[in-house]
Amino acid sequence: MKNNFTIILAIFFGFSIMLTPKLSLAQDETGFLWCKENTSADIVIGKGTAFTHSSQVQFFNVTNVQIIGNFIIDNNFIFENKNVSINNDVSIIVQNEGNLTLRNSNLFACDLLWNGIFLRGQTSIQSFDSKIEDAKTAIFSKSSTTLNLNNTTFNKNVIGIQLEKDFLGSPQINTFIKNSFTCTSPINGTSDQFTEAGILLRKVNINLNLNTISPINNSIFQGIQNGIVVEGINSKLVANGLEFLDIEVNGIDMSGKELKIENSKFENCGSNGLLMENVYKLDVQQSEFVINEAVKGMRPRSGIRTNGFLDNAILIIKDNTQNYNLIETSSSSKIYGMRLIGNSNTSNANILFEGNTSNLYDKNSSACIFLDGVFPATSSVDIRVNNFYCSSSSFFSPSENYAMGIYSSGDRENMNLQANFFDNYNGIDDKLLGIYLENSGGTNNLISENDAFGFNGVFMKLQGFRNSIICSNTPLSSIFGAVYPSTGFEFSGDNSGTQFTRNIMYGMGFAVKLNSDAIIGPQIHQGNLWTSFGLFDASPRGILCDNCDVEENRFEVHTDQSTAGVYEYTYYSPYFPLRTFPDDIMIKTDGAPPTSGCIQLFANQEPPVEELIGSSNDENHKAINPINTLIPSDQVFKVYPNPTDHQFTIDVLGEGVSQIFITDISGKELISQKVINVNSFNFELEPGLYYVRVRMKSGEMVTKKLQVF
Repeated sequence: MKNNFTIILAIFFGFSIMLTPKLSLAQDETGFLWCKENTSADIVIGKGTAFTHSSQVQFFNVTNVQIIGNFIIDNNFIFENKNVSINNDVSIIVQNEGNLTLRNSNLFACDLLWNGIFLRGQTSIQSFDSKIEDAKTAIFSKSSTTLNLNNTTFNKNVIGIQLEKDFLGSPQINTFIKNSFTCTSPINGTSDQFTEAGILLRKVNINLNLNTISPINNSIFQGIQNGIVVEGINSKLVANGLEFLDIEVNGIDMSGKELKIENSKFENCGSNGLLMENVYKLDVQQSEFVINEAVKGMRPRSGIRTNGFLDNAILIIKDNTQNYNLIETSSSSKIYGMRLIGNSNTSNANILFEGNTSNLYDKNSSACIFLDGVFPATSSVDIRVNNFYCSSSSFFSPSENYAMGIYSSGDRENMNLQANFFDNYNGIDDKLLGIYLENSGGTNNLISENDAFGFNGVFMKLQGFRNSIICSNTPLSSIFGAVYPSTGFEFSGDNSGTQFTRNIMYGMGFAVKLNSDAIIGPQIHQGNLWTSFGLFDASPRGILCDNCDVEENRFEVHTDQSTAGVYEYTYYSPYFPLRTFPDDIMIKTDGAPPTSGCIQLFANQEPPVEELIGSSNDENHKAINPINTLIPSDQVFKVYPNPTDHQFTIDVLGEGVSQIFITDISGKELISQKVINVNSFNFELEPGLYYVRVRMKSGEMVTKKLQVF
């Protein structure tokens, strides 16, 4: 009698009850829903019942819902505070301008797979504080639909969200805050099937740049095969505030046209944090890339990897942080933090790395930035104002196993490495290879104003890298640099066409090392500065010709070496290196004055970042052109004395300068001085390395380096 009365009430209030035992719900320690036996659902709906459409159903005090067949959402319908068990291969279909809202509800299928939520036509879904589990595709849309997702968990789905464009339109995500895409155990009752992708996008333009409040509202992709997969030659993705943690393959796998991502984190991705095929526009800013756990196998891993460029490609990688440390693991895989793989059959690729900080501690010839293969002949690559803290684990490790800051292998044109800073990651027992360039016959490559302080290892190595200007770089070795074999510049192979000018070298085993096969070409009146460190063997070590061809590598200088007192810098010409091997062969003196060497090629102008992810029309696709009109700095201003003890003077030459800036090596502005009717300025700074930059009235910037002892 009681059961009959319950059925009558159910019919009266518009829902049905099935009294046979059904699946029940329980919370495990992670908060996700699991299934237990022998509990009945409060209501059963969907195809096969009397209630196949949402307009037929009203919920009152109902908690446990079971959907046994396809369920059509044809009105504004809410699952609120509901546990919804869905049978195998069942779909929830939102159509006819229906709108589905999930609020504090859980949709699941236990060890089976339901099909998912399908959005059709001009429909929408809103989800707040809810979970969607065990679906083949949790949310699928192929037309002009709208998604608003807030604090929603997608767990144990084959695909979390799949969005595609068709002839009727393209879906949009209007809210995307604090969502998570996880796979806490194998799906579909298997032992080895895990979520393939958190989000899959095909031929759509999606904006996930919706979290502007706080990092606590970031959306997280964790423990799945791929975070976001973007397919389709015209697909675009803009994202902000995403975290990709312990991803099996790629955090973002992008084969679309344009990608812009900011304020995001990629940690311990199995292959790549971000992979992009055939780049047209890529902009990555203020994001973090971390690898500190080993993975199975020996595959190289990268924070960012690109495979090839399209014509007129623009890449901007700016103000990011890399933290890579596998020294404590058994991993034998290499880390290439930011790896760009070139192709020669495109034109006008423009690449900028700026303001990034990289920490790398590895033993497998890893590199923070790796330019791999042949780049377009009309390309330009600017790597400037980055900080590299890199080293290998063993003091006695061979140079080919050093951790590297910048590694370039293949033909380069118009590559500019400027104002980067290098140091060891972890003390004197580790070795750094700051810049390693090899196998290029290209032209117009400039390595200028790069610095290393207190390092061990090799500051810069060129192997078969021709036609480069190496100027105004300052390597300063550690206090052990004169005792142990730290090297400023090392050359192997054919590096003909090298211009080695106005570099300042402090206290290394040797400032310049020329291996037996090295060719750099004669260096005439170039004004390099070779100085003492003052500890241990205090004399500055100059040039080592290790059975090299002397005629192909001779340095011709402007003045004789003093024979009096070798322990004080003032007793000999700073432009004539002591300790050359073989002595009196590598150096030629003719008494002529030195040339003043390094031309400033950079205007330090901001690239058109705001246009990177915008219209795809060619007329709006502006190329980066950071190379400035050639302005010799000595024609613009003087800084003296340099090096100096605290006090120094800046003299402005002519009337073309409008403002003076002085920054530290991180780029922090310390002094700003307008130039109005006065052409000479006195300043005082604490010991350190600084950059003096003057802005021309034309808007151009010219830079000099200042050393304060």
